[in-house]
Amino acid sequence: MNKEYNTDGCINTINKGEQIFACKGLTFDVSIPQQCLTSSCGLVLDIHGWKMNGKMQDNNTRFRELGRKYGYIVIQPNARPEPPRSSWNKWKYSYGTFEDNAALILNFAKEAITDWNIDQKKVHVTGFSEGAVMTWKFICDYGGLIASAAPMSHCATDQPFYCFKNGNISAYELPVLYMHGKKDKTVCFSCTEQLIPDLLFSWKMEKEEVTQEVGYSRTHYKNSNGTVFEFIEHDYVALKQLDSLDSESIIKKVFLGGHCFPGSSDVHRREKGQIAGFACSEPAGSDFNWGETVMEFFIAHPKP
Repeated sequence: MNKEYNTDGCINTINKGEQIFACKGLTFDVSIPQQCLTSSCGLVLDIHGWKMNGKMQDNNTRFRELGRKYGYIVIQPNARPEPPRSSWNKWKYSYGTFEDNAALILNFAKEAITDWNIDQKKVHVTGFSEGAVMTWKFICDYGGLIASAAPMSHCATDQPFYCFKNGNISAYELPVLYMHGKKDKTVCFSCTEQLIPDLLFSWKMEKEEVTQEVGYSRTHYKNSNGTVFEFIEHDYVALKQLDSLDSESIIKKVFLGGHCFPGSSDVHRREKGQIAGFACSEPAGSDFNWGETVMEFFIAHPKP
């Protein structure tokens, strides 16, 4: 490591391994691979959804493990209060708006980029549900910082920072991988009917191809600038057995449906405050894993 950390900031150690940092009222779970102490690594911001925390997010994305494998520091911020009441949006529990919390995450990420000498061409953001709203915020307002992004299970079309309405153009174009479940019961799939046409129009995107796999499809778009947008829609649901009547399955059926992580093994409530498992129940023959798919996308799309 050729930079000393800033002892006046939020990051007070640059050691390897799993670290927790407190900063401006938030806590951040940070995974630092050994190789990132001696060479410049990438950075992934992995932002959890409503009623979750960073550990629950990682149980579904496995980004800490993927970061160690591919050379990325992974930051997973924790919303306030603790699960099951955690939220990034103040209308639920009055701990700041999406905009307030996104600014806190942005500032922590900037400090991390300096303290760990991160390769600024390899800074990426992804998030689930409310975390996807935060990801769209980064795309619309902080696009100059990030190389590519992967929001999942939220359109953010109802947010004041939504930057694609009426053909508006965000300050920066960047590669985006977006996924939404067609059977989502928490954030209805119908919101994509506004988001996708708006984005395609704003960035002048043209469809290139559609890849059809077991239970999902992946549509590829590109514009004359070479910017890529990929949309994955899936048919999975967050139920291991659709006919189960136990209380956990009822929670999943009512609140989640297709609001789930393909390829996850998070079937049951494993963490304190967890309302349900967030794994999708995928059909036989499917090998789709969201975390691995996102990491592949990030590796393929650094800044030019």
